[in-house]
Amino acid sequence: MSAFILSEKDKEIEVMLHRVIEWASNTLDIKWAEGKSLLECEERFGNILEAIAFLPLCYLPFFDGTAVDNRIYSSKGYFIDHIANHGHKDVGVAEYADLQKVFSYPDEVIKDTRKKPNGKNRDSLLFVKRFEKNRLAAIELSDIDGQIILHKSLYKTKDRVYPGLPRIKII
Repeated sequence: MSAFILSEKDKEIEVMLHRVIEWASNTLDIKWAEGKSLLECEERFGNILEAIAFLPLCYLPFFDGTAVDNRIYSSKGYFIDHIANHGHKDVGVAEYADLQKVFSYPDEVIKDTRKKPNGKNRDSLLFVKRFEKNRLAAIELSDIDGQIILHKSLYKTKDRVYPGLPRIKII
């Protein structure tokens, strides 16, 4: 009988997947958060950054910042606020469970070259993955203080995502 031994990275991926599924499937938390502000959600659920996925190392050089850690982070408060108030209602737990697939096997990677309202360049990448007829986009991974942060997690669209922005060759 042979035993299957998980690597440390595989174990960490399992923990991240469990975290994302737990956050995305807690309907009581999501219901509570509907109509609340991000600040209210962070006060209730926390704003401590926790790893939710890995970014393939080949994409780190496309950030202008200082990130060397390829983990993607979010806080529970931000994640739940996005699901309740900024996500699309047709994105379910199964799609959130596929976050790692979006980053590991994207159909498109886009460099966000738009300016922020303060005039600074965005330091972000947008990942798009097609599932069936819809595109499921995980958008705006930003390098903030050396950590890759998830912003505006998932939404479905049939339209091409930001057609005017440059695409990065998928590695």
